[in-house]
Amino acid sequence: MGLLDKFKKNAVPERVNGAAMLFCPLPDCRKILEQIEELFHMEHVNEGNNITLRQGDMEIVFVAVSPEEEGENGRYAREQLQGAAGYVYQNEAPLLEIKRSLFYHLRQCKCLVQIGYSFDSAGPGETKSKEKQIMAPILTVTETLQGVVTLGNSMAMLNGRGQVILDKAGKSQLEDYMPSELPLPEDWAKDAPPESLERRNRSMELLREKGIYVTPWLPLLWEKAEEPGRRVEEVCARAAALLIVELFPRQLIGIFGAANESAYYTDYAIKCFRVYLCMMPLAAVNKGTFIYLQSLGKAFASTAISMVREVLFGVGFALLLPMQFGLDGVLYSMPVSDLLTFLICLAVIVYTCRTLDFDCANAQKLCEN
Repeated sequence: MGLLDKFKKNAVPERVNGAAMLFCPLPDCRKILEQIEELFHMEHVNEGNNITLRQGDMEIVFVAVSPEEEGENGRYAREQLQGAAGYVYQNEAPLLEIKRSLFYHLRQCKCLVQIGYSFDSAGPGETKSKEKQIMAPILTVTETLQGVVTLGNSMAMLNGRGQVILDKAGKSQLEDYMPSELPLPEDWAKDAPPESLERRNRSMELLREKGIYVTPWLPLLWEKAEEPGRRVEEVCARAAALLIVELFPRQLIGIFGAANESAYYTDYAIKCFRVYLCMMPLAAVNKGTFIYLQSLGKAFASTAISMVREVLFGVGFALLLPMQFGLDGVLYSMPVSDLLTFLICLAVIVYTCRTLDFDCANAQKLCEN
């Protein structure tokens, strides 16, 4: 027996402790623990919020905590979930697509699983070997729960295969990252035609193959033949509201206590109703255009048209028209502003739709090739 063998034999094992933190989208702590029990073929032991795995001297404890809980545990879970998303958001990573997808994934996480592990080790070699054994079930749980895990103080986000999604230096072992998704509700898009759902699934599959993530919660695209349009009841209700404003302004004014006012006041208020609000349908189209452009990521165009309507036209005509028409010019400023804004919106929408058709045609050719 050599001297080295003597030291190995006499080495006293020390207890090594470690920790990890798992973020998962499943919101129910009990269901999380049930999935872990099922994964490792464990019998249901207690109604607590923790599960312990043991093999020899190795031990792993999973503690599920919901941010909805009251008290210190809930507050801690909220802080950790918000902190993880904030850490990724502030990470100055050049991998913007991976960062964006990881941030979205963490924002969908509804529960925190704290993981503590320990084992006996007589030296660095044994420590490394047992840490590798400990990591296997931790990563298996991460994959099963569709979560993201961090180990100790490394600040690196790992997926269920042990690959680094994003570390503190902004580096990744992945070329792209596809966040997991909770299943959609059964009644989601229940009235949508099958062709629309097929088109959506086909498009998402193609994008995922290209490494482009798109949230499945986006609305479906309808063909013109599929689009149900406004129901007769909705159209009638909107037309009735406009007619009430235009035909019965005196009664509406009376609701606000104008019945006892002078006849001049009432006559001018009626004129205000009929002139100032006569272009309400066009105003609704204008507001819809602002929102539509924002949804396409055209924030500059949306903001520019809104500023033209509210500042250039809204303020400009209110100052200029009274010079020609007196006090009535103030009333005319609203419908004139809405009409001119509508013409601008119409031109922008036509141009945008033609651009989208062109882009879709090019994308279809690219997919066919």
